[in-house]
Amino acid sequence: MARFEERVKEVEKLLEKDIIDIEALRAFAHAGIPDRPGLRALIWKLLLGYLPPERAKWDSVLSAQRATYKEFLSTLVISSHDLADQNEEEEVDCDPLGVVASPTKGNSKWDTFFKENEILQQIDIDVRRLTPEFSFYQTPTGRPRPIASALQLRVQREVAESSTLRVTRDGVMATERRSASTSIPLVLGPMEECHWEGMNEILGPLYYVMASNSDVEWQRHCEADSFFCFMALMGNIRHVFDRSVDSSELGIAGILQRLEELLEEYTPRVHNALNDMNITMYYFAFRWITLLLSQEFRLPDVIRLWDTLFSSRNLVDCILYICASMLQLVLDTLEERNFSISLKLLQHYPATIDVLNIIAGSDHIADMELWLLV
Repeated sequence: MARFEERVKEVEKLLEKDIIDIEALRAFAHAGIPDRPGLRALIWKLLLGYLPPERAKWDSVLSAQRATYKEFLSTLVISSHDLADQNEEEEVDCDPLGVVASPTKGNSKWDTFFKENEILQQIDIDVRRLTPEFSFYQTPTGRPRPIASALQLRVQREVAESSTLRVTRDGVMATERRSASTSIPLVLGPMEECHWEGMNEILGPLYYVMASNSDVEWQRHCEADSFFCFMALMGNIRHVFDRSVDSSELGIAGILQRLEELLEEYTPRVHNALNDMNITMYYFAFRWITLLLSQEFRLPDVIRLWDTLFSSRNLVDCILYICASMLQLVLDTLEERNFSISLKLLQHYPATIDVLNIIAGSDHIADMELWLLV
C-alpha cells in the first residue's frame, strides 16, 4: 500500500506541472498506472496525444473536440426520416425503393444510407460479441448520449428483433454503453469508408477506462473522448490494417516477418519449435497484433499491458517484444512439438501467466536488441 501511494504521489507531481514532461510520463506509465479513479484516463489521453502537454490548453481542446464529435453524430448518423426530409427540402426526386431495385446506380443519398446500414449491421454483430460476460457493457449508464435519436432509430429498425435493444419512456436506450460502442464505429465507417472487423475489441477497453473516470464532466463526455483516443491509437497502427501495404515492411506481412526475425535472433528455441511444427505467425500472431492482445487476456490484464504499449515511442515494436515474450513463456509446451496442443495454446493463451512476467520478458528482449544496435 505504501508503494502504491508513493507512485500516486509521483505521478501527481508530474501532472501538476504547467507543461507535462511526456518522456517522464512514458517512463512512469511503462511500469503501470495506479488504479486511482480518473488517473489512467488522463494519462492515456496524454500518451496518445489527445491532450497536449500544456495544461492551460486542456479545457479548450476538450471542448472543441467534444463539440466536433457531436457534430459528427448529427452529420454522419442520420435516420431515414431525416433523409426523406432533406430530399423534400432539396426537391430531389429520390426513390429509396428504386435504389434497392437498382443498386448499381450508387449516386443517391439513399444508396449511401443503405450502404451505411450494412456497416451498421456488421458493427452491431461485432459489438454484441464485446465481452458479453462483463456486466459493464450490459448495464445502463444513466446518462443521456450526445445525440441519440438518429442512431437509435436506425439500430432499432435494422436489428429490431434483438432483445438487448430496449427503449425507456424518454426514448433513451437502456443499453447506452452498447449504443456508444455502436455509434463510434458507425461514425468511423463513413469517414474511413470501411469498418474493420474487431474494431470494437480495441474500442472496448478505451471506452471502459474513459467511462470509469471519477470526474463527472469527463465521464459525461467519455464517448467523445474514447472516439478521439481511438483515432489517435489507430493513427499509430493504421498501416497494420492498410491492405495496399500488406506485403511491404509497414504492412501486416512485414510486421509478422519482423516478429519471426525477433524470435530467430533472441529466442531461437521458440523459433525452431514453431518451424518444426509448421506453425506460422498468421495462425496466432495476426490476431494478437491487430487486436493489440485485447482478446488474449482478461480486461484488467489488457489495460495493464496497454499502459506499457501506450508509453512506448514505437507501439508496433513494443507489441512485437510482448508477443516474443509471450512465446518464450510457453516454450516448454512448444518444445513438445505437438501441433494441435501448441496451436490451441497459442490461440487461447493461458490466463495463468502473469502479464508482469510478460512485460519483464519483453523489456529484456528490447534491451538485447538495443544493445546489439549500439
